[in-house]
Amino acid sequence: MASYVTDTQALIKFMMGKKVINEQCHQAFLAADRGENIIMIPAVVLMEVLYLFEKARIKIDLIQTETLLKSRNYKFEPLSFEILKTAFDINEMTSLNYTTDLLLLRRDILNDP
Repeated sequence: MASYVTDTQALIKFMMGKKVINEQCHQAFLAADRGENIIMIPAVVLMEVLYLFEKARIKIDLIQTETLLKSRNYKFEPLSFEILKTAFDINEMTSLNYTTDLLLLRRDILNDP
């Protein structure tokens, strides 16, 4: 079973029933709904969802996200120092634009099986 980390835009689009960024990203979410993948939702993504909801920029709120997290295929990822260190060590940060792309980081990059 593959694991992926989402960003805010991808999560919101998927929860609103829209196609996520590109076909590969969209399929990763659909596979999670079928129980074939795991989508990790970082704490910072939930903070951004809260902010955008409070500013009335989106209609997705934390209660809807909490419902999603009750599935075993969507997991909350607390922000840890190890994750910050890993992000700092990645040389190609342009490919990890968290506001526009689904981060297709495998959990093994984060050294967390």
